[in-house]
Amino acid sequence: MKKLILLIIIITTVSCAVKKTKKMDKIISTEELKSTREFFNGLGKIYKPDVEVQQGQEIISGIVCYSFTPPNINNKRLVLYAHGGSFALGGIESHKAMMTHLAKTTQTKIIFVEYALAPENPFPNGVNDFFEVYKGLKSKNENKKIFVCGDSAGCGIILSSMGKLQNKKIQKPNGVIFISPWLNLYCNSESYFFNKENDPIIKKEELVKYANLYIGNSDLKNVSPSNLSFPSFPPNLVAVGKNEVLLQDSKDFNKKLKNVQSKSFLLEFENVTHVWPLTDINSKSTKSLFTEISNFLDNETN
Repeated sequence: MKKLILLIIIITTVSCAVKKTKKMDKIISTEELKSTREFFNGLGKIYKPDVEVQQGQEIISGIVCYSFTPPNINNKRLVLYAHGGSFALGGIESHKAMMTHLAKTTQTKIIFVEYALAPENPFPNGVNDFFEVYKGLKSKNENKKIFVCGDSAGCGIILSSMGKLQNKKIQKPNGVIFISPWLNLYCNSESYFFNKENDPIIKKEELVKYANLYIGNSDLKNVSPSNLSFPSFPPNLVAVGKNEVLLQDSKDFNKKLKNVQSKSFLLEFENVTHVWPLTDINSKSTKSLFTEISNFLDNETN
């Protein structure tokens, strides 16, 4: 009997230790998060902003936003942008330069949302911020077409916001543009495995950590944008690298939407890294992507 009790104690102790280790594997220290944020913001200094694009700051629905207005602007439309950064990194410092070049190429004013970041502000704070800014823009720009665009985790913010728009029966944007979207917070799609050695930037282990920061005390099934369903959806353009571990997120999203929206376009790029325009604005792939985005906007504006 004593041996049995001892065995139960050993098994329980080992089990608790394993659970604790697994939990610790999903934790990011304050110091690590601070240094990673500094590094990520530094990406915004790789190349210079386009000096012809006028930059400004404004408060929309109580949220800090930044505007990027190109010299030759198409006044019939606006683009509302949600940046990437695993829901916990990034902002105007990391994306300012990229926004100027995107605005210039597309001849479109961009409103960049400085949404609340995890872990200080977990789900649904960032989603609510983007949602409120969209509503504010929509009410003040009734004669303009509004498009939403984002990269990586920003695409998740946008898709969750569109779920709210649908639930509240608010008109959806005129078009959606995703660059290297992260939509499946379960991090279990097949491209995590077959692109594990091909993706030099994104690792599953790191995404799991950041997904947990973002989820907070919520239930994953209610947080992951991949679980949302849409009986209708605006025209959309999704761009992703063939070597990305997030490739399947784009493919699954495109496959789902084609059932409800014929104008659902998936662009797969060779030899690019995750959100490649952020680090290489002059590459052939970036120029090609920006041209595709510009054409998409033109087609849906006219």
